[in-house]
Amino acid sequence: MSIPIATILTAALTMVQAAPDKLSIDEAVNIAVKNNYGVQITQIAELRTKDQLKQLLSSLGFKLNVQGTYTRYAEKPASFQGASSIDSKTVAATLSQAIDFSPANRLAVKSGKSAVKAATETLNAQINTLKAQVRTAFLTSIRARWQVEIAEETVMSTTERLRVAKLKNDQGVFSNFDLLRFETEATQAKTTLENSKNQFQLTKSNLNNFLQRPVETDFDLSEIRTFFPARTDLKQLTEYAIANRPEYKSVNFRIEQLEFAKRVEDFGLAPSGSIALIHSRNLSPSQFQSAASSFLQFQVNVPILDGGVTKTNIALAKKDVDTAKLQRAQLADSIALQVRQATLNLSSALQQVEFARVGLVSAKEAYRLANVRFQNGLGTVLDVTTSQESLTRARSGFAQAEYDYLTAYAQLQQATGDDAFPAQEGAQPQPIQKP
Repeated sequence: MSIPIATILTAALTMVQAAPDKLSIDEAVNIAVKNNYGVQITQIAELRTKDQLKQLLSSLGFKLNVQGTYTRYAEKPASFQGASSIDSKTVAATLSQAIDFSPANRLAVKSGKSAVKAATETLNAQINTLKAQVRTAFLTSIRARWQVEIAEETVMSTTERLRVAKLKNDQGVFSNFDLLRFETEATQAKTTLENSKNQFQLTKSNLNNFLQRPVETDFDLSEIRTFFPARTDLKQLTEYAIANRPEYKSVNFRIEQLEFAKRVEDFGLAPSGSIALIHSRNLSPSQFQSAASSFLQFQVNVPILDGGVTKTNIALAKKDVDTAKLQRAQLADSIALQVRQATLNLSSALQQVEFARVGLVSAKEAYRLANVRFQNGLGTVLDVTTSQESLTRARSGFAQAEYDYLTAYAQLQQATGDDAFPAQEGAQPQPIQKP
């Protein structure tokens, strides 16, 4: 019986459409940065700071005003110069420019530019933190999937052993008690598999939450096949982190902003002024009135006393600068601690990976020998089940060790504020061995 080609194509298309999208760790980071509400709010704050700078620059530029006045009298005014109109209509245009006799305005502009730089680095800091959170959530899902795969292998092994045991039991060469033990082991393996699958789904939902999309969105995880050996020079890592972290850059620009703002307050009693070119036109002049006039106006304002406001503002501005400098020192200590913790965690995790790898090789061999001995009538059921449990623990331990290393590396990326710098210079990527 032949099957229509259209039916085959439809079935293939359905299978392709049903397959969930593959999601890599870099794609997850990009989606999170694009969708995250916190990042979007900080982006708006950055744009608002830029608009405030534009507002300041606009206030210091030329201004052109046009004013019209219409006046109607209760009665026609008498004029010794001739007939007067009962109403008066005038239009005046004024072009003005503020004059700063001190550098206060220029300092205010510099303060605004530093504020924009600080806002940009604050945004970068939020993105840096979000990246670490997404990477950790992604790696947690990878570890959960590894646990599912370990549980599936255990179910396959226990199911096959149970099948063989039932055959031997039917032949009368295997006791009912040992058969019951294998049945219990198989049932427990299936329960563990279901729990692992549920945990895997929960980790995927948590990752979806970081990606700011519906938690039920289905996807498949792309394997992490390689990792980079990390730098071990703690001093180099710390110095780079302090110089490169966006939080630290933001505080530095914030201090610049506050120092410029303080210098603005230093000129609180400085004179100011303006110059204006005014042209007016009378639309209803009398016989002897001029229809148009133009003149230049120069105005100077010299503050003498302000009740101590300037002195108080200077003191407050100085306190703001001092506070920001203390925050910078505190942040530097915090960054150094984060780098140290991540570096030590990496070192410990790398040692644990090697230890777990040896343990896994040993557990696999012990399990193989236990099965061989049992199949040849030299081993016991207890030897097989014990070696199976040891192998499962070894696989889980190896998965945890690799997860710990990858997570610590993500923490070092966050601590240095750089995705690439933590890798050893010139080092080649190392393969990830699945448990």
